Amino acid sequence: MVAFTSADYVRLADNSRFKVVADLQTPAFGFLGSNPGAITVQGSHLSVTEGAGISLVGGNITMQSAQLSAPSGQITLVRVGKPSNRNVGGEVVIAGSGQESAFTPTGFASLGTLNFSQGSTADVSGSTQTLAAY
Repeated sequence: MVAFTSADYVRLADNSRFKVVADLQTPAFGFLGSNPGAITVQGSHLSVTEGAGISLVGGNITMQSAQLSAPSGQITLVRVGKPSNRNVGGEVVIAGSGQESAFTPTGFASLGTLNFSQGSTADVSGSTQTLAAY
């Protein structure tokens, strides 16, 4: 799986940040401050091998003449807005793994925008697939 994020930190199951640990139960992308960074994919084709996933987790997400491809896999787009409490920030908690993973934004006053333009696509075609946008 590949993940692109504008998060300020990654919180792992043991509440550590940016440290690889075994048996992750509830990792999360954390956002501090009042304006989560935007993600723009422009004129690119991002693809992963069959059954793998692509995640974009950030502020506003914009796709311009871009293609995301995860054959028989999962594409997850999570766009967050301003955190409810700027002193605490917000998190996107990840539960499960692989095709069973779910992303839950918590601590945000609003969600960001998601914009696909100029023929952009997200392709998860195949026998098992998931396209999720939060």
